[in-house]
Amino acid sequence: MYKVRCSTIERSFADAKELHGYRYARFRGLKSVQMQAYLTAACQNMKKIALHLTKKGLVEGYFSKFYYFMLFLFAKIKKDYRVLGTLKGFPTL
Repeated sequence: MYKVRCSTIERSFADAKELHGYRYARFRGLKSVQMQAYLTAACQNMKKIALHLTKKGLVEGYFSKFYYFMLFLFAKIKKDYRVLGTLKGFPTL
């Protein structure tokens, strides 16, 4: 299984190291470093979701990827899906 996924897994760690500060811990202590790791993983997952939405044609452009994704999360948390219906090009749920 690893042979099939190794390039994806290694790429993920390389991105974390180069783009998200995995080279050095910014804080001291196990809990603080764990929080940094969790937030880094959350950022990587948000980037993947935004890219996936763009590939499906749901959003366009670099800024709108992040903006629409954050708005989607906000609407999901608040359970207010009417917000999404007001956006041009965004599917209503």
